[in-house]
Amino acid sequence: MRSAILTYHSLDGSGSVISTRPEVFRRQMQSLVARGIPVAPFEDVAGGKQAVALTFDDAYENFADCALPVLEELGLPATVFVVSGRCGGFSDWIGSADVPRLRLMDWSALRSLPPRLISLGSHTVSHPNLALLPAHAIEGELAGSRTELEQRLGRAVISFAYPYGSVNEAVLTAARSAYRFAAGTRLDYRGVRVDAMHLPRIDAYYLRPQHIFDRITSGDGRGYLGLRRFLRELRSGVQGGY
Repeated sequence: MRSAILTYHSLDGSGSVISTRPEVFRRQMQSLVARGIPVAPFEDVAGGKQAVALTFDDAYENFADCALPVLEELGLPATVFVVSGRCGGFSDWIGSADVPRLRLMDWSALRSLPPRLISLGSHTVSHPNLALLPAHAIEGELAGSRTELEQRLGRAVISFAYPYGSVNEAVLTAARSAYRFAAGTRLDYRGVRVDAMHLPRIDAYYLRPQHIFDRITSGDGRGYLGLRRFLRELRSGVQGGY
């Protein structure tokens, strides 16, 4: 099989581009188990293990309410990338009428996540477009987030996700100095020669139809992902994300 890192954001019924309906998520996770698809922690897949990894950006409060019970029931590991400076607040960085303003988990909720199943990574302090920042601000966003997460949660934080998938050489340099693995937004499988500090991920927005989800997670979706990647980059001119 091909290794795939899946990106979820919010589990809610709004239908927005960052949202997956809770019943759809449950059906997808049940499908992985029923088909015998191996699911491993993000860090293991980032390090080369052949499996599917589940990642959740932004640390929305509904992760604990909707995703965690399913993951615990089925014994599936996942990684949550936390915006450390917004814990307990709202996703005010999005600024789009098409995307809901949602509450984020507070520090108590993050501490209550079971470490045997849920690992935590950084998603910066404030969720900026890192490529637009000067070098000192980039370092502050990356190192500051890791420090606060480790101090408040008592866990090692070795993984990072780039907000919006925005990366340049200065951002990569700062990420390499602070983390072991980092994930972007390029729609693709994890190849054998991919940079562990700029790993591709597959956004759940493209996986809503069950037959597409099953095809992608079985490793038979390279053509579909290539087409989606081309169309997305044609529309935006960049490799974008949330």
